[in-house]
Amino acid sequence: MDTQQKFVITINRQFGTNGRQIANKLAANLGVMIVDRQILSGMAEKLNMQEEEIQKMERKKPSFWERVSYFYRNSPAMISTPSVDLMGMTSSQMYKEQVDIMRSIAEEESCVVVGRLGFEVFKDHPNHISIFLFSDLEDRILKVMEMYGISRAEATKQIKQVDDAREEFTREFTGKERNDATNYDIAINVSTWGEQGTLDLIMSLIEK
Repeated sequence: MDTQQKFVITINRQFGTNGRQIANKLAANLGVMIVDRQILSGMAEKLNMQEEEIQKMERKKPSFWERVSYFYRNSPAMISTPSVDLMGMTSSQMYKEQVDIMRSIAEEESCVVVGRLGFEVFKDHPNHISIFLFSDLEDRILKVMEMYGISRAEATKQIKQVDDAREEFTREFTGKERNDATNYDIAINVSTWGEQGTLDLIMSLIEK
């Protein structure tokens, strides 16, 4: 990857790996923007929807985009944005809106993209590295317990729910398995390397 040109680094991760924090630090080290909440903000602006509502839907089943579509079809007061036909919008069209926002950002500047099927969206980008972060289940459970102050049972339940939702989302829009290492250039076990070690490893690979 040539860091002297516009580049995209996509990071997909298992829930409980602290992948978002690693991505934030990576973007800071490289001096580029992090594309995560920007997508939610962009979608919220285009669809006249509050960011918090999108985030809530994303955590649940059925798939995120089906829920957004359902929300708008059943909320006439929200249907006021002329840029999109909310009443007729399908989950695939909503996904396309997200992709358009991501690509428009990447056209303007280098960035680190967290989640959002970035590995697929930018697979043909000429200056792109895709990374997948995973951890041992026990480490993930402990991390989620710590992050959210919840019991072991609840943490285990949340991990399964998020894993299932992300897998469903990936299959729906890519036809691929999210945990398949062949989707990515690099797959890193955060349990083995640690968070700082994972960041250092990614930086060293980019620099080489």
